[in-house]
Order: sequence, then C-alpha cells, then structure tokens
Amino acid sequence: MYARFFLKIPRCCKFLLSLFVVFLWGCSPELDWRKVIVKNQPYSATFPARPVSMQRQFQIAEETVVINMQAVQMQGAYFAVGVIDLSFKQQAKALAISQALQQAMQNNIQSMQASSQTVMVQGVQWIELQALGRWPAQQSVLQNIPWFKPAGDSSAKLVMRVLVLPGKIIEVLAVGQTTILSDDVLDQWFSGFELML
Repeated sequence: MYARFFLKIPRCCKFLLSLFVVFLWGCSPELDWRKVIVKNQPYSATFPARPVSMQRQFQIAEETVVINMQAVQMQGAYFAVGVIDLSFKQQAKALAISQALQQAMQNNIQSMQASSQTVMVQGVQWIELQALGRWPAQQSVLQNIPWFKPAGDSSAKLVMRVLVLPGKIIEVLAVGQTTILSDDVLDQWFSGFELML
C-alpha cells in the first residue's frame, strides 16, 4: 500500500525526498556549527556540519527550475538553503513556484498541521511555514534508507522560510524529528543565516 502511495507523490516531492539521501555526504556525528559563505550566492549561513553543494533541475508549478543548494543531515534532522534563479518569464510565476515548494515540503512529512506567517528578518519580509507531520511510514522510500532510524519517535517538524526577490527565490529550511529540532537548535540555524545582497 505504501509503495503505491509513494508512486502517486508528485515528481517534485520525490525530488525533494531524494535530496535527503545526498545530505549524508560530508556530515559528522555531532552538531558543529560553522559559518559558510557560498561563492556566487547571496547569503552566508551557519550550518551544524560541513554542507554538501548540489545543483538540481526539476519541474514545479508547471515550470522547469534549477535549484542550487547547500545541505546537511545531522542526528535525524536536515538543514538546507536553496536558491532558484528565475528566468524573466518565470518571474511572473515566482509566487506560485514558492507556494508549490512549500506544499511539496509539507507533503514530504505528510503534514497534519501547518501555519504560515510573514516575518521580518534583516529588514526583509519572508514567508515562514511551520508544519507538523510524520515521517513516511514503514516500507516508504525513507524507511528503506539504512541510516533512517526513527528511534521511537516518528513525528516530524518542518520550519521553512521563503523569500521571493527579483529573479530569485531563496528557501531556508529545517526538517526532522520533533525531538531533535528544539527551539534552541532552530534559533541557532535561522539566526545564523544572513543575506548578502
């Protein structure tokens, strides 16, 4: 049943799930916060381990987009920053693309409760999404990955900030087990992000 459910997940959701596997590369077993400045990207961020760089092309909101990401998997949680460069034509659909990204992440944790609000960070207005859900059930794509161990707690939390700029969409997110993503960890993660425009 779960395998049939996964086959029905939109392609963009499968793409985001597949990124979780890549997040393993270059990770250490403990939180070790360090500031990272990414060449040719408009931000710096404080990651809990050395991040992995990746670039992927995928379809979302009926558009083909390319996302440049820095990401880390640590202790049952994921931390990532992604930047999508929009073409002139895609700029008109920037809001729809950003909303589709948020929905895709909610689908990844089978969200049962979600809320969004605008937040001011460094004088810039972001959309912040918070959602609660569960990791995909037994026999799902995540359950078959050797490192995925719910450790008795399969509930999940997602906190995601999205910023739409002329020609760009920036997303900053943390997703993982609710016992791992404490308020202190989330504060450390989001306070360590800085726009460099």
